[in-house]
Parts: sequence; C-alpha cells; structure tokens
Amino acid sequence: MPDSIEIKNRITREYNNNPQGWQVHTAKDERGHIDTIFLHSDDIFILKEELVNPYKTIGVGLHEKLDAKVKNVLAPSFGLRPLDFNTLRAISTMDEKEAQNSILNEVLTKNPVSFGNINAPAVIHGPITHSNKILNIMGSKQKDIDHQLKEELDRLLERKYPHFKTMYG
Repeated sequence: MPDSIEIKNRITREYNNNPQGWQVHTAKDERGHIDTIFLHSDDIFILKEELVNPYKTIGVGLHEKLDAKVKNVLAPSFGLRPLDFNTLRAISTMDEKEAQNSILNEVLTKNPVSFGNINAPAVIHGPITHSNKILNIMGSKQKDIDHQLKEELDRLLERKYPHFKTMYG
C-alpha cells in the first residue's frame, strides 16, 4: 500500500492537470488518526494519517474508482482561488459578517486554478468538509478499507516510530 506522501503527490499532479470538480472530506477516527478523502471525477483517494509532530504526518493511502452512488455526494467544490489586492482589502476592512460572507461567496464561485496559474498576492483554499464518519461514503466497503488502512498505518508506525506504541499502549 502506498504511503500518504505518494498519494498526495499524485493528487497534486492530477489537481494541477484539472483543478475543477474536486471535493475534500476529513475526519478523525476513534484512535485519533486523520482520515481524508479526495473525490474527483471517477476517482477516490483515501488517506489515513497519524500526526507525528505539529508539522509532520505519517500515513498510508489508496486510490480506487468511485461507485455510482458515491458520485452523488453533494459538497462544495474544493480548490485554490486567487485573491487580488482589492478583494483582500475589502475582506480586511469589513466589520459585518454578512458583508464578509458575501465576498467569500463571490470568491467561492470563481473556478479553482492549478498551482502554476496562481499570480495573486494571496490564495484562499477549500472548502474542506469535516465529518465524524467520512469513510461511510464508501458504503459497504467502508469497514474493509478502514481496517486495511489501520493495519497498514500501525505497521508503518511500528517500523518508523516504535516508541509511539509504548507511549500510548
């Protein structure tokens, strides 16, 4: 099973080739592992990661083709959206939440761009949907995939960070 860095690199390449139509969902499982799902076109990328320190995660992932019923998941489109100086100034000077929300809604209606096409002073990224049971999106396969990812992550943690096992039991 590939490590999460390999899967993230593939996601980045595919996002840069086509930044339209992505969805990102994240959750923590009962052991505190971070589950992240990226949906795009007919693809689903699933990551299970452990936070090693505030700046680093270690994990595993997989890529599969989507079932027809998973394709119908409704969520906002994820992406990188450049912000020009005027929009930044407008957001920073507004006091009312309604006005801020209207500008953010306007920004979110813009099409996402790839990393190479960003030529603005700032970028807003997201949205990312948070859920308690995000792997339920996989339907009947959910338990098998979650079990497989947990076992692989445990082996990886035991190999690279054996002290975690003694520290947390």
